[in-house]
Amino acid sequence: MSDFIREYYGLIKNAIKSAVEEDKEHVELQALFALLGDMQRRIHNESLDSDGARIGLKRGRVTYHPGYAKYREALGLLVDKINLQKTDQLFDSYTVILKDAAAVLGFRPGREGDDFTNRELAAFIEEMMRTEIWTPTKEELRRFERDIDRLLTKRLKLRLAAIPDIKLNI
Repeated sequence: MSDFIREYYGLIKNAIKSAVEEDKEHVELQALFALLGDMQRRIHNESLDSDGARIGLKRGRVTYHPGYAKYREALGLLVDKINLQKTDQLFDSYTVILKDAAAVLGFRPGREGDDFTNRELAAFIEEMMRTEIWTPTKEELRRFERDIDRLLTKRLKLRLAAIPDIKLNI
């Protein structure tokens, strides 16, 4: 192999290596924030669990306990679907966090003096509703994987575009 081909091959190899190693964390963060948005929309706007069913359906009813439903109606609040965004506590605390030096989706700790951590509160709600809620759906995971592929490809193209063109004088 000639020197200029070896050098050009080295540039391409380094661009690919950089796109994967150096850009990995940036790409993962972008994809995680997109996944977070998808999950928040599903949970808090559409009131759907991780299987795509209405939250509360698996316990036999989609609405609140009758006494609490009357209370909510008196306040002018919806009663035909479970609203997990009443105080924004779980909505605001479920985010991208650092765990064991890796970015993951999770709950920030609760406020000082709270009886439960946000994760414990979410686990209680999942148990009460008899369903997983804060677990990504299969479609959300597929979109997450597609986002990572798309973003890594974009970063690789940018790095490859920075390699100078070969000009052969033959």
